[in-house]
Amino acid sequence: MNTKSRIDKLKRLKKSIEEHREAIFLALKRDLGKSETEVLMSEYNQVMEELNMAITFLPQWTKKFSVKTPLNLFPAKSYYVYRPYGTVGIASPWNYPFQLSMIPLISAIAAGNKVVLKVSKKSINTSEIIFSIINESLREDVVYYGLDEGDKKRFIEEDLDMLFFTGSSKVGKQMGIRAAEKMIPYILELGGKSPCIVKKSADLKIAAKRILWGKTMNSGQTCVAPDYVLVDTGFGKDLKSEIDKVLAEFYGSSPIKNETYSKMISVEAMDRLKELSIEEGIYDENDFDYESKKINPNSFITTSDSPFMKEEIFGPFLPIIECDTWVDVNSIINKNPNPLAFYIFTKSKEDVQYVVNNFNFGGMAINDVLTHLGNSRLPFGGVKNSGFGRYHGLEGFKAFSQQTSILENKFSPDIKLRYPPYGKAIKTILK
Repeated sequence: MNTKSRIDKLKRLKKSIEEHREAIFLALKRDLGKSETEVLMSEYNQVMEELNMAITFLPQWTKKFSVKTPLNLFPAKSYYVYRPYGTVGIASPWNYPFQLSMIPLISAIAAGNKVVLKVSKKSINTSEIIFSIINESLREDVVYYGLDEGDKKRFIEEDLDMLFFTGSSKVGKQMGIRAAEKMIPYILELGGKSPCIVKKSADLKIAAKRILWGKTMNSGQTCVAPDYVLVDTGFGKDLKSEIDKVLAEFYGSSPIKNETYSKMISVEAMDRLKELSIEEGIYDENDFDYESKKINPNSFITTSDSPFMKEEIFGPFLPIIECDTWVDVNSIINKNPNPLAFYIFTKSKEDVQYVVNNFNFGGMAINDVLTHLGNSRLPFGGVKNSGFGRYHGLEGFKAFSQQTSILENKFSPDIKLRYPPYGKAIKTILK
């Protein structure tokens, strides 16, 4: 598939997305209660940026990249190119169902592949819109699964040349095993407990505002959400107080009644968080609205033994833990190693350097949260428990491509020194 053909397909996809813009907003509202602003901020605009970038830069990405050739291989030329794998499988989750389906799809098409796409039935309204978009623009290039029973099994059984999965670590491990059985490369985009450190030098008001913004985006159902906060001893109450003030500014006295505040994906997800809050001792039935599937955000001061610290929260609860030293910070973070994201609020360059030198994580934002994910020019991905492999922009194109090395020689001149019987001259040159 030549570059022009790929660009034409991406342009068709872009046109179809634009035509379904309002339907996309409505579907995400129905599935996750997302406001139009939140959809633009966290889903739609990111997809359009990826499309525009691929359409603009694909001629550069698909060209030959020349490298130097050793003198002993004269007169050959050396270069490498990026070629498609063939048929790639993409499995997307329910929490950002439009973005996390479309961005890897864009990268796969840009790289010249056919795609088998598996979406989530939990976000059924968005899945149906994605199906309509693909059916209009990429019908010959994409096999679509997710609307019928048995689609998960059929997806796994497809004859794939590469696998890309976004979701939980538990399912990700199963996907990795399946890919290994097929002897195909794979990328896993998982999650984990992403820590947020707040040092005493930070501006607590701004830190509170940005942390709460990131925590309440999609009602906390975000793989890079700040999962918990580690704050310098003596500043926990001050930080919580600022967070509570900001919460009222964002959503009013009762966020679950605010139309712009998103909802949980299911009753089961609410039940899990209810059990954790009961165990923590912070449960209030007025914070849970099962009819609207919304939970009031709750920040609370606790310890590293909190039930909320045993697994990724994936909801609007924010544990705040005071720490005396970096030793305490290390001890807490290393109980859940290799987070997908890492956040620190500080005015100290030494604090930032300590984090970079001492922790292993997928990506990082300094004095902010989530925003590193919004730059398509930054590779995005995890490490070990939080996954491996990178995508977005150029890195997405590379993720779905085989980097192929090529050495091109000529028939003339034919250097006789390379052939036996070897004499003194070739030995001298080689030495």
